[in-house]
Formats: sequence, C-alpha cells, structure tokens
Amino acid sequence: MEMLGIPEKMYRWLGYGDIHSPLWFIGIEPGGDLKGYEKINELDDNPLGNNLYCLDPNLPSNSKSTKVWDNCKYIAEKVGINHYFLSNMSPIPHSSLQVNQQADLEKLESYQNLLYLAYQAQKTKPIVIFHGKGVRGSRGFYKYKFHEKFNLGKASEILKIKNSTDTIHKFGDTKIILCRNLSSRASNAVKDAVCEIVSVCYKT
Repeated sequence: MEMLGIPEKMYRWLGYGDIHSPLWFIGIEPGGDLKGYEKINELDDNPLGNNLYCLDPNLPSNSKSTKVWDNCKYIAEKVGINHYFLSNMSPIPHSSLQVNQQADLEKLESYQNLLYLAYQAQKTKPIVIFHGKGVRGSRGFYKYKFHEKFNLGKASEILKIKNSTDTIHKFGDTKIILCRNLSSRASNAVKDAVCEIVSVCYKT
C-alpha cells in the first residue's frame, strides 16, 4: 500500500537503536532519498498499543553514519550512555520528493510515528533531545506539530538555559530538551553544552 506515492510502512518507521533507552535523539527529518530506506520494508512490524510500527534495533554503522548521528553518538558517550535511540519528527526524507508530494505531505496534520513516539516516551520516560530548533530557513521544527503530540509549550517549560535558546520541558515524567541544530556545523562547544543540559535533566 502507498500514500502519496510513499510506501505505507515509511509512515510507521520510528528509527534506529534501542527505543527503551534512557536517551533519545529526534531530529527534523531524514536526509537522502527513499531508495536509501528500501530495507525498511524488510523489517518486522512490532505492536505498540493498538498499532504497529517498525524500527531497526541496530544503530547505523560507521559506513552509513552521518555527521548528525556522529554528534548524537558523541553526546551519548559523553553522558555515559551507549545504547540510545535515533529518530525524526518526520519519517520521510522530504528533500528527495517532488514539489507536489511535499505540498501534499504538509497538508497531513501529523505522522503516526510521532503518536507512537509520544506513547512510548510516556512508558519508557527517557530524556528526549529534539534537535534542529532555529535551523535557518527551516519550518520543520514546528510544522510537523510534534509539540502538540508531546504537549509542549510555555506551560510545560521547566527551565530555560541561560544565554541560549535551549529549553527543558516536562511531558508527564519524561524530560524533553528543545535544542539547537546538531548538524556538521555543531562545534564541540555546542555538543558539550547539550551534554550539560542532559546532566541538568538528571538533577531536575
């Protein structure tokens, strides 16, 4: 089955690694093109509540890693966690789509994967790092309405990091960090700052 020319299973794609981990990284959307995600169709469906989802339990190997994933690995290792989880607000690599497909996708209110992630976050209670806030020219940080699924807003904010746009929110017993971009331009100072915020979450 396809929706807007995209395999239906892509909409239920959650990401890589251990979804039961105490540390999650959620970016805006994956890079590359749909062909790079063909192996998703080979993954087993797994029950989550009353729905099904799919994920790759293995973190990307060095040969398939990206700078963003490398930066996430740096942060996880620095805070002492080696089994973490990588995901995105949108499971679809928009940059590879035709203009009309992108427009149709933006008309969708949300993706099922965000509902699955919110459901699992309430059960697992990880520290969740949403990264990509303030990326120049990108509306993606808010257009996928992730903040609605995780009930994020001024009321949920428990701490604003000094001299930064980064904030910590509470989603039930789950701590949510809304932070800057972790792309190739992220310096060690930026990554170390995120590590400090994770440490604050453990103490808050």
